[in-house]
Amino acid sequence: MADALHEGDLTRLSPVQSVPVKSLLPADSPRTAGENAEHVQLLAQSAALLPPITVHRASMRVVDGAHRLRAAVERGEEFIQVRFFGGSEHDAFLVAVRENTAHGLPLSMQDRLAAAARILRTHPHWSDRAIAELAGLSPKTMGEIRRSAPDADAQPTARLGRDGKVRPVDSSAGRLLAARLVRELPDASLRDIAKKAGISPGTVRDVRARIGRGEDPVPNSAGRNHAVATSASLAAAAPGSAAPDGSSSLVTVEEPAAPGGSPRRTAALAHQRCVVVGKATRTAARPAASREDAAGLLAALGKDPLLKYAEQGRLMLRLLSAGALPARLWNDLDDAVPDYSVSSVSRLARASAEALTQFADRLELRSDRSEA
Repeated sequence: MADALHEGDLTRLSPVQSVPVKSLLPADSPRTAGENAEHVQLLAQSAALLPPITVHRASMRVVDGAHRLRAAVERGEEFIQVRFFGGSEHDAFLVAVRENTAHGLPLSMQDRLAAAARILRTHPHWSDRAIAELAGLSPKTMGEIRRSAPDADAQPTARLGRDGKVRPVDSSAGRLLAARLVRELPDASLRDIAKKAGISPGTVRDVRARIGRGEDPVPNSAGRNHAVATSASLAAAAPGSAAPDGSSSLVTVEEPAAPGGSPRRTAALAHQRCVVVGKATRTAARPAASREDAAGLLAALGKDPLLKYAEQGRLMLRLLSAGALPARLWNDLDDAVPDYSVSSVSRLARASAEALTQFADRLELRSDRSEA
């Protein structure tokens, strides 16, 4: 995780200091039932030296060690050994959850579920596995928590994994690209293909296994099979043919109206799909040397150490990787969008395109200035 917790803030606590007990505030604890009186008494009656507690420096609120603090009060001690955490309050809660699941009195299942739900609210961009690992739950349980959240429909479309990499929630496009790379580069490692496709090595392994069994690389993608067949038939019907003005010929196909959609809307979508496929066919027919090879550019940039080993550089490469996908794969994705989500997906796509266009404009302006 690229957040403070993953980067090692847990191990970058301050040296142990002696702090007045009265200067500390009650813990923002993941324990929904509060302190366990019996556990406090066991600690208070023990002759052993209690480990230092963890305190959020900015608020002086206990992060980990509420029972130890209460035991010190029971013993009549005025000072207690403390290690300070300097991160945000949200990250302080992450530390509290992690520490309480790692040692001491175990968190109950209710505590873990409540903690996971809270982390989801403050860190919605984290993957289910990342949150589940921290809270001591299974990824399946975490997935159910996310789906039942009040804002489930507004969850990010990409998530940060345990390895610090951002991946799209829907890996269909990445799987399709990985499938092509597996066929073109049979000797490439899982990790190399994963980097190029923007998915995990485990997903690449699944894609390779599916191809070996003769299955579609995208699970439960009966609809995509129709899209691939439609795209292939259109490309065969107009293999790079062009009108006198150089524009691609328009191919039309008849499609049944989508359930719940008007014939006019379905026809419009079919027309758009045909136009896109025509453009893709025309582009593919151009000599490779006469156009920029986006995949090649991306591969070259991926070898740049200034980008490869910088978090922002890796993020930029992942965002730009969509532009390296072959046009036919984008065409295949058309049918994956339900009619009721067409508007939402379209708006998101245009927002992403606008953001990338502005990014390109700033870079080109910077280039012009450097050449002046």
